[in-house]
Amino acid sequence: MREVRTAVGEFDSDETNLENARNAKAALLRSVLLLVTVTAAVLAATVAMLVGFALRRQVGELRLLTTSLKTEMLERERAEATLRQAQKMEALGQLTGGVAHDFNNMLSIIVGNLDLGMRRLSGEDVRARTYVENALSGARRAAELTKRLLAFSRLQPLNPQSTDVNKCVTDMSELLRRSLGERIELETVLGGGLWRAVVDDPFFTTKPPGAGTGLGLSQVHGFIKQSKGHLKLYSEEGKGTTVKIYLPRDISKVVPAEMLPALPRALEFSPKEHVVLVVEDDADVRSFTTGALRELGYEAIEADTVAIARQKLLENPRVTVLLTDVVLPSGNGRELANVLVKERPDLVVLYMTGYTRNAIVHNGTLDPGVRLLSKPFTIEELGRELRAILEHWRASRALS
Repeated sequence: MREVRTAVGEFDSDETNLENARNAKAALLRSVLLLVTVTAAVLAATVAMLVGFALRRQVGELRLLTTSLKTEMLERERAEATLRQAQKMEALGQLTGGVAHDFNNMLSIIVGNLDLGMRRLSGEDVRARTYVENALSGARRAAELTKRLLAFSRLQPLNPQSTDVNKCVTDMSELLRRSLGERIELETVLGGGLWRAVVDDPFFTTKPPGAGTGLGLSQVHGFIKQSKGHLKLYSEEGKGTTVKIYLPRDISKVVPAEMLPALPRALEFSPKEHVVLVVEDDADVRSFTTGALRELGYEAIEADTVAIARQKLLENPRVTVLLTDVVLPSGNGRELANVLVKERPDLVVLYMTGYTRNAIVHNGTLDPGVRLLSKPFTIEELGRELRAILEHWRASRALS
């Protein structure tokens, strides 16, 4: 029994030790598991915090990007609207220019033949003269409307010269005083020491209500922008309206034409001394132009193509003036003039057109040394332009 009791005691002791060891191992495992759980929780919380920060940052960036995209979309819409408007204006300008050429040719025929008919009418037939004058007045208003449309679309060719703006304002003041009447007070203040401007002064007139053609302010805007100037307009009810026009300054040293001495009488010429070669593809316009030249005393030869013009020049060595349309079916007047001037360096060139495109006009301004007669023109305008260009030609030859 003692041995049994001793064996049972040892067995109990072994079991107790084994249980204690198991309990200690379980406690260690619980501690490790708790540590792992706490660590995992801390790591999860950290990751969640970092993810939250990242998400908030991305949300902020997304909001900024969305705002930027909205702004860009609005700017793009405005740019597209501006582009569409510019394309519409460009299309309007191209349409106006294309129509202007043919329309001005027709007006040249109407105005020119009415002008010639007016010269043939006797002073006794008052009724017939009145009819012709009314028709001529209507045709001139139509021509002026075409010019204003071209100015509005910035297609009217400019011939800028050194201009005394104070003198222009003074001359205009007299016209305005007579037109406005005594009920409106007009005060003119000129600028002291004002420099000269490089500008072509646009046509201006005052007409009674219902007699104008409109497009006044649009013409001013087109003229100013084409002249590389600037226009500011401010108007307030009860205060009035202020219009400011800024024109490019003349920095050249060329002496203005009005400051040159008058030509001596010995340099005056007679139209009978000159033969004019007229190059025009429209038969009716060509017929009027040659008739007008003969009416003025010039001898006129006509041609309708570039090839015939070269042939006529070779056959007639007495030709001194080339009067050519700019737009021709087989080329343009500038190319023709360049070819003929090489063959005849002393040839005087005068262009005529109702729409120039880019043959003799670049950036809206006539090329240097180019003289242009805009269609439609009257006999007086043709004679005045020819006289001016030939007087300059004779003066240049005399000085050389």
